[in-house]
Amino acid sequence: MKKVICITICIIMTMLLVGCGSSKQSKESSTTNKRIDYTYIYKRILNQYKRSCETNEESDFDNKQELSTGLMEMAGEKDLLHKLGYKLIDLNGDGVDELIISLLKKKGFDDYIISLYQYVDGEGVKKIEDGWARNRYYLLKDNVLLNEASGGAFNSETSKLKMVGRNLKTIAMATLDYESSKNEDEVGKLFYLYNPKGKTTKKKEFYITKKEWENIIKEWENERERVDYIPFADYK
Repeated sequence: MKKVICITICIIMTMLLVGCGSSKQSKESSTTNKRIDYTYIYKRILNQYKRSCETNEESDFDNKQELSTGLMEMAGEKDLLHKLGYKLIDLNGDGVDELIISLLKKKGFDDYIISLYQYVDGEGVKKIEDGWARNRYYLLKDNVLLNEASGGAFNSETSKLKMVGRNLKTIAMATLDYESSKNEDEVGKLFYLYNPKGKTTKKKEFYITKKEWENIIKEWENERERVDYIPFADYK
């Protein structure tokens, strides 16, 4: 009888220990999976953009330019609170989100990024990039950024960028470069360049055809991610 009682007690104790262990593990798992909201880190910046959207007068030109050249280009635009948004995304995988400010996809508007901010421990919030109509940024798959920079109809650089630590690293580039002729009466030449591992230079190894260049640009643009930006009208 005593033996039966001892066995029963052992079984009960084992079940209790297993139950405690799974409960502790469940709590640890829920704590680990809980995503940290870094909105408070960027609160000052977000408040500035919100106020700028609310007082969107052309007289506010200088304040907008200080925040972003792209925002300055929107000075005087109606209903900017619904045309500008933000998103927190960990671009470099360090566990701390970066802040992306972007125009929203509306009729007559493209949803390109106008500002990118990063929190640096001990230094606070730093602005990493500034976007505008001729220097546009888009988010691609795997947190890669696409930069379309134009210096005119026949001069452009399209780059894939990856955030490594505190810097954006060029991981591929396709360039359209117009070289004027030394003779003013002659038409200059167009060069199509591509480097799949970094920046382009006028080395022979980077020369490609116009068709190849067009296909690369089209392929990269098709990689653009659809991002659910939060309109500043919803920011509180």
